[in-house]
Amino acid sequence: MGYDKITAKEEAQIKELLRDCHLISLNNEIKEIYIHLKRRYSLKLADCIIAASAIFLNIPLITADKQISRAEELEVLLYEKG
Repeated sequence: MGYDKITAKEEAQIKELLRDCHLISLNNEIKEIYIHLKRRYSLKLADCIIAASAIFLNIPLITADKQISRAEELEVLLYEKG
């Protein structure tokens, strides 16, 4: 949502997807995974929290951010505008 060139249609699609998402709380295990990812890959804080949460939940991460795909522990599905 923070992408400066996002279209109104893309924003609406993302908001629709987010309506079906569930919130999870940070826990100690996610925090430990976060620390590992931050040290190993020097990712941004938000990216590390999101990646650590996906690893903890054992779910793939859908993202357009190619930098986060460097995390070998994470299954990443790269979104490419098509």
